[in-house]
Amino acid sequence: MQARDYELDQFNVSKEGAALGWGGVQSTGVLVVNNAVYANYLQHVRHEFLLHVGVSADTIARTGDALALSELHMRYIQPLRSGDRFRGTCRVSKATGVRLVFEQQIWRLPRKHRAPAAASNGGGSGGSAAEAGEEQEELVLTAEAVVVSLDKRYKPKRISPALRERLVSGAASEGPPIPLQELL
Repeated sequence: MQARDYELDQFNVSKEGAALGWGGVQSTGVLVVNNAVYANYLQHVRHEFLLHVGVSADTIARTGDALALSELHMRYIQPLRSGDRFRGTCRVSKATGVRLVFEQQIWRLPRKHRAPAAASNGGGSGGSAAEAGEEQEELVLTAEAVVVSLDKRYKPKRISPALRERLVSGAASEGPPIPLQELL
């Protein structure tokens, strides 16, 4: 994914020395992704995770049932900026009768260097990527999302054993999605 200009905080105005709430990160005049946008990124990652394990949130929603977000706790570590490329991770850390707990992270991907550093270490390669001046992925945000299963009347509905097993294992779907009647 990539941070888009319309997702940036257009009101990134602060007096010199004022912290923006990113663990003491100071304003540099560079626009950063608005904090509220990260909830959308996390939702997209959860939906991609569901598809990865062969479950379609859209298919469930078309039945009138829902996997609804009930809690979202985000810990901002550093901001994404315009044009930053990033990836999200997602896993189900806990599954109870009607509740799923997702642990999620957003990582900034390394920026591509315009010109490689002309350094010689006397022959041979060795050392880490960081020692060679290559950028590493950087953790941007961690989150915990609690999702509940609801029926057509928005009452709690038990998650089927087939769905719970698929989600907790996180295994990629081998073959067709779980039949709808087994999910509900």
